[in-house]
Amino acid sequence: MHDLICCLLKEALLGKESDRASAKESLCLLIDQMPEIKAYIDEGLKIYIDEALKKTESHVRKNLHKFPQRYKLNLEDLDCQRQSDALQIKKCFIRWTRMILKADCIDERRKKFRQVSLDSSVVKGAEVTELYEVIPAPTLNGIEGLLQQERKNIAIKVRNYIDTDPEGILRNCHPRSQERCNCQILMQMNLLQDPTVSPKEIALQLGTPLPTVYERLGKCKKLLREIVAQMEQQDWE
Repeated sequence: MHDLICCLLKEALLGKESDRASAKESLCLLIDQMPEIKAYIDEGLKIYIDEALKKTESHVRKNLHKFPQRYKLNLEDLDCQRQSDALQIKKCFIRWTRMILKADCIDERRKKFRQVSLDSSVVKGAEVTELYEVIPAPTLNGIEGLLQQERKNIAIKVRNYIDTDPEGILRNCHPRSQERCNCQILMQMNLLQDPTVSPKEIALQLGTPLPTVYERLGKCKKLLREIVAQMEQQDWE
């Protein structure tokens, strides 16, 4: 299944124009066949899956070109015959489609709820009011709202990780004989402080040559991206 999804994605986005539509359709058919996607849906939303799937498949057809960019995948460099590459693409595709499906289930529930009960009166405190006045209006609809919340959750986790550095990975990453110029301190200064501290000011405060600060900031940000990717993978599992 790993290599099948990988091959279909590459064909749908990089293949001959005449083959792309059929590859997209095959991917859409696979969505309904992958239990990993439906397992993510809350029990209260599962009754809406059948209707939501139609919208999810439509979204995938129209927006598949955005998928590689969202997960920073270079499909041209990925080899579907290499198990690690194929598995990476499958996991990213499942994560993307399950997020879309959950958003579509929420939309279906909202739509059905309003269709059935919009004109029903309910008691709110001591007053009788219409149901649509009780339902809170969403600030963002569907997939965009979920993606925004996901980004907020990751940002909070990253901030907490930098501050606590539970495994000591960040504070142990520093140039030889310059322990203060470690990734925990650099990320706190350059990312978390408000306002953030510039590399030049960091060099002055730590007594570290500016080129060393620039080099270490690059390494620290790369290390932090790897840590974030692991966090996201743990959430996915």
